[in-house]
Order: sequence, then C-alpha cells, then structure tokens
Amino acid sequence: MYKFNRELHIHTINGVQVPGPTWVLKALGFINYPNIPGMDKYMHRGTYVHHACHLLNINDLDESSILPEYAGYINAWRSYRKDHPSKIISSEFPVYSKMWMYAGIVDAVTEDEIIDIKTSKIENPSWKYQIAAYRLAYQEMEGRKIPKRTIVQLFDKGQYKVIHYTDKNDERNWLTILSTYKLLQKDGLIKPSVEIDE
Repeated sequence: MYKFNRELHIHTINGVQVPGPTWVLKALGFINYPNIPGMDKYMHRGTYVHHACHLLNINDLDESSILPEYAGYINAWRSYRKDHPSKIISSEFPVYSKMWMYAGIVDAVTEDEIIDIKTSKIENPSWKYQIAAYRLAYQEMEGRKIPKRTIVQLFDKGQYKVIHYTDKNDERNWLTILSTYKLLQKDGLIKPSVEIDE
C-alpha cells in the first residue's frame, strides 16, 4: 500500500519509506544547488509557483492571491496552457513504483504526456532522469504507455520554454542511478531524507 504524507513530504510503500527522484539525484550529485545567498528564496519560488499552477489546472486559483513577484511565472504557465490545450487529466499527482521502490509527484499528465514545471533559468541535465522516473512509475501504476516527456520552463517575464526528452536510454540510466543510490544506502553511505520536489 502506498501512502504520502504531504506535511512531511514522505512517501511510503507497504510501510517502508522510499526516496523520490529529486532526492536520489541530489544525493548522487546530479543536482547540486549552489550555496549562495537567496537560495531559500528560489526554493520558495518553485514551491509557490508549482502550487499556483496546480490551482490553475483545477480552476481553483484565486487571482487576487497571486504575489506580484511570481505573477510572471504563473502567466507563463497560463500562456503554455493556451498554446497547448490538451486536457490535463492529473495535476500534482503522486506516482510510485512497487517494482523499483520509489515515488514522486508529477506536476501534470495529459493523455499522452508527462509534464514537469521548472522555474530555474538554466536547464539541468538531471531533468531528463527525473521525468523518466515519473513516467516509469506512472506507466506502472496506470498500465498504459505515455509517449511524451516534457519540461516546461517558466520565466519571470511571462515567457516559457518547452523541452522534450526523447532518448530511450534515459529510463535505463535512471534505474542505474537508483540502483547505485540503494547500494550506497545499504552500505550506510547515504541516509534516507525527505525529498522536496522542485
């Protein structure tokens, strides 16, 4: 049985805490946030924008509640949805893999596409593995193929950039990364931690 504690952001499968793709990629150095002033602000921005985009997806966003400094990012998502009107069938959707024992939160799913939202200005090589992980888990849960993996970068002036990942090796490489993480954890070199999706 899968459970997700939203307050602590902890995923469990059959009572066992499992990692999320973001945490695994951080632990192995694929994601390395610089130790710079204001980093907490950037993390807060990502969390805020993700939640606002989710509310927009489910038609529950109070426009008057949008903080001015984040309005551009939300307008960028609004523009993306206008230009790509495929129906979102799941938003902020927890996915998990019993086969590989990991879990995460997918930003949006359409009939043929897994979508992850980013507010970072620079593309990170880890993104292709993160969204490959989400697709693998989603397909295992739902029992159907999702052909497209898409990152949508949102920018503060209201623009967006779409990145499609098509390399079939990404999923195999993700499983290699995950296996390496689990070996390091088994040997006590990595401790479990709470994942914060970005």
